[in-house]
Amino acid sequence: MALMVPLVFPHDLRRRPKLAGEALVFAALQAALDDEWRVFYDRPIPRSRRRVDFIVANPRRGLLAIEVKGGMVHDKRGAFRQLISKTGQRKRIDPFGQLKLGLRDLFAAANLALDADVLSETGKQGAWSAVPVHQAIWFPEMGQGGLRWQATPHILTLEILDVTRLHGIVATCLHDELTPEQSAIVVQLMMVLSRGI
Repeated sequence: MALMVPLVFPHDLRRRPKLAGEALVFAALQAALDDEWRVFYDRPIPRSRRRVDFIVANPRRGLLAIEVKGGMVHDKRGAFRQLISKTGQRKRIDPFGQLKLGLRDLFAAANLALDADVLSETGKQGAWSAVPVHQAIWFPEMGQGGLRWQATPHILTLEILDVTRLHGIVATCLHDELTPEQSAIVVQLMMVLSRGI
């Protein structure tokens, strides 16, 4: 079982039902990964107001950053839109942009050098190429049939909640063994996420 930070899902879903998708992903990651993996959920980043929903870290493999979008999401003219159930309003969202900014702040908090081309939507790292960082957005309450685009290692749906499939996705995204220098960077980032525990 993955080592979770925090150990249990910290929110009462009766009071915050909009976090149901994050609770599903929390449980799936905990069950699918072994104790070589540390999963950081909604951790504060020093000197930043941003948080990444999930950072899955393994000093031998790298980082997987996940932005969770619960409820119904669709695309319109190349942009994601999320249905707000209370109002019926559709809100434009930029989950890859959220990941990019959260990861930028995480690397800055660890005093790691960055350049202007930090991270693209395809998961290429620019200045961060020294360490594997894979980005994904996850729609845990939507099936593949509800999307007009194909699920990829960067776009995950409720089918990935299956433990075997999830383990395979993580293994595919972060399959190479890291060098000692790369492992040191991952450990440095994990230390930033562990502050205040």
